[in-house]
Amino acid sequence: MIKLECFILSENFSSNIDFEIFESINNNVFKENYFLIKGESLETHIIFLDEDKKSLVNNRKVQKYYDENDVSVFPLVLLNDEIISRGRFLSSGELADILDIGLSTQQNPELENE
Repeated sequence: MIKLECFILSENFSSNIDFEIFESINNNVFKENYFLIKGESLETHIIFLDEDKKSLVNNRKVQKYYDENDVSVFPLVLLNDEIISRGRFLSSGELADILDIGLSTQQNPELENE
């Protein structure tokens, strides 16, 4: 099983393409298809810590970072309970490597210049 968790503080969060990619794999249809293709379970969670303090308290590693650092360490991304990214979301390439699948994005060139 692959377990990916993303812990976010609302105060330092702004949506971006890497978050949107992570969010796109955080649904049951993707997870079911992933299991059919890869034969492996995928568990994903996006936790906004301001809204869900209980999740913070239940994860000692995240609690430690929360207590010892400023908010710049968030988002924290954990893979199978190990911190693999601090202060940023995983890129599509990093997610593709972890999941051992191809991931691609399409962006509207008109919106990129805004």
